[in-house]
Amino acid sequence: MDEPTKKAFDFAADVTKQLITVASAIVTVTVTFSKDTPVPARDWAYGAWSCFLVSILLGFGALMCMTGELQPKVNNGVGKQNPSVWKGNITFFSATQIFVFLVGICLTAWFGRIAMQSSAKPQTETQPQQVCNCVFPTPKPVQESPPQRPVPKIKKKSKSISQ
Repeated sequence: MDEPTKKAFDFAADVTKQLITVASAIVTVTVTFSKDTPVPARDWAYGAWSCFLVSILLGFGALMCMTGELQPKVNNGVGKQNPSVWKGNITFFSATQIFVFLVGICLTAWFGRIAMQSSAKPQTETQPQQVCNCVFPTPKPVQESPPQRPVPKIKKKSKSISQ
């Protein structure tokens, strides 16, 4: 096998591995913060996670097809004279992986947009929750009375008993 063919297989495998890694990372990060996800955005998140999972599986299929092309099982494990990354099985798995990955990216972006719009709504739309059936009387308004003058204290003189 010549050097350009070896490089082509190396680059194709590297791209496949990078897509697997990025898809796994995106799923991990979004799942980590999924408990804070608003309800309207959850379906978009599920769709994006599904696309990334399918992309990961297609990437594994592409790597296995590349391995099979380099070392086929026929002829007691002796490889082909001219393996190519352009074989139908490799291109199917690789192209489908890239397409599904891009769909997952779009769904993730849409999920983020919906989540941001849902969390930006004002909190006044929620109804107050009733905790108990308690009835409290309304306090009467306090009326101000005119200020009163202080009453002076009168001192009594004490009589002395000794005269």
